[in-house]
Amino acid sequence: MVLPIQNLRSSTSSKRPTVTGLADGQIAINFHEDDPGIYIKGDSDALIKIAPTFIGTTQPNASPASGGSSGNGKGETWLDTSLTPPLFKVYDGTSWVTAFGYSDVDVSGVYRQTIQAMTGTDIDCSTGNYFTKTINADTTFSLSNAPSNRVYSAMLELTHTSGTVSWPASVKFSENVTPTLSTGRTHVFMFLTDDGGTTFRAAALIDYIN
Repeated sequence: MVLPIQNLRSSTSSKRPTVTGLADGQIAINFHEDDPGIYIKGDSDALIKIAPTFIGTTQPNASPASGGSSGNGKGETWLDTSLTPPLFKVYDGTSWVTAFGYSDVDVSGVYRQTIQAMTGTDIDCSTGNYFTKTINADTTFSLSNAPSNRVYSAMLELTHTSGTVSWPASVKFSENVTPTLSTGRTHVFMFLTDDGGTTFRAAALIDYIN
């Protein structure tokens, strides 16, 4: 009977081997599906993880299991699902850094944007930038989930059959005067915020004939 070769192993979630427990070239495996990985000891006695990208709302190994190694390995990857959309991060040996960031975007060719047809009256900034809505009664709109530490802009194409339109206090039109709309027309509203949605600077192009 041939016995299989078995490396150091654990089925405990978030339990990583300690470097002192590994010999040079020795492999340790954690096969719990929360955060599976293969581990080796680096030449500088750092623990190195070889594994699929971790997916979760908190960083991998945020709460090490009893007896396991704490911290993270250089080159380890994490899809941070606490953000919308999720953000891909890489551990550089000191901290988690955002991957695939851009300082400038240069588009050559046609840029297409998905239209968000609203079913309710909340403009959910996390879902897009161009919204459409038809109303036939008094309607109060809201805006939610504006990104923090970013400039965000959105447009609303409003088909206005009847009813009055109201806005939250965060929406500020020029001179603090809300546009007067004609019924039976289409109107386009533009919103801009740089403080996470505390204030939206707004403008309107009104009374397009349908």
